[in-house]
Amino acid sequence: MRCKYNEITSLSEIQRILDSVNIGRLATIGIDGYPYITPVNFVSLIG
Repeated sequence: MRCKYNEITSLSEIQRILDSVNIGRLATIGIDGYPYITPVNFVSLIG
């Protein structure tokens, strides 16, 4: 995590966030230097 002030370490907060969405988004940087965002389905196994 690059910005410690944005880091979420509470498992209950992480679970709340994951339970509130249906699709995640994975962002990467392409070889051309531009961001690329891919929507992904996921299953939360926390808890």
